[in-house]
Amino acid sequence: MSARADLPDGTVTMVFTDIVGSTVLLRDLGDRYAGVLAAHRQRVRAIVERHDGSEVGTQGDAFFLVFRRASDAIGAAGEIAAESPGDEPIEVRIGVHTGDPTRHDDDYVGMDVHVAARIAAAGSGGQVLVSRQTRELIPHEALRDLGVHRLKDVGEIHLFQLGDHGFPPVRSIGGSNLASPHEAPLGRDGEMAELRALVTGDGVRLITLTGPGGIGKTTVARALASGLGDRFPDGTWFVDLLRHRQRPAGAGGGARGRQPGSRCRPPAEPHRIADPRQPRTGPGCRAGHRRMGVGMSRTGDRRYQPRAAARQRRA
Repeated sequence: MSARADLPDGTVTMVFTDIVGSTVLLRDLGDRYAGVLAAHRQRVRAIVERHDGSEVGTQGDAFFLVFRRASDAIGAAGEIAAESPGDEPIEVRIGVHTGDPTRHDDDYVGMDVHVAARIAAAGSGGQVLVSRQTRELIPHEALRDLGVHRLKDVGEIHLFQLGDHGFPPVRSIGGSNLASPHEAPLGRDGEMAELRALVTGDGVRLITLTGPGGIGKTTVARALASGLGDRFPDGTWFVDLLRHRQRPAGAGGGARGRQPGSRCRPPAEPHRIADPRQPRTGPGCRAGHRRMGVGMSRTGDRRYQPRAAARQRRA
């Protein structure tokens, strides 16, 4: 049997699709589900054909698709995610990744295939998640940076989202919205070691870095946060206070996470600090739990001053 001529070799962009809640949909629709699924498959195949793609295979309600051009893959993914045929809404989550899988008969094998599948599984209904490898091929597309996420079996993947719609957090093993991994700033090994010891020690609730603008407070905080992701199951997060109208004067940003066993999640914005020399803990945590935060403030002091303070809330 000869291999399919429509399946491209070399670098391809892979798209995995999956109907969210298909089991519940089957239960609710009963015998009508077969017709809904058939209509979905027909529509997906028409979209793929219009965008010069190829169907590698299907399993249940999921598709494995490949495209020669990343732009065609993104165009098709956007159309598929937006579908809601008839009176029965279907929510499809989609993962897009570009790589060099190995052709094997009429299929593809290799780690890139698994990465694309894991990306799709991390999304929500109607959401299109895109890897950094695909993003670099379509710089003109409106993709939202979701940061680096650790996905099951494939490690850390830098994810982007097609469009600005709001979705639940990415299903990842820990998370981060840091744009990319950051190495320790040059010449700050001592300060980084001190900060790391403070954050991982007992009783520390908040760390404040003070100093004039431009000396690397944000860089230090981001490097610290990126190296502590394994200590916080909910990840480490960067909050750019300059994007908020009401903020501490001269504030730069922060990174935060949650320790194992904590019932509280970080608030949407860091707790406001009136005086960087008097850091205060944010509300919402029960005594005995910890929340890690890193903040930067500009002062008139010309020296680099990584100051740290810890206050344990009284029960």
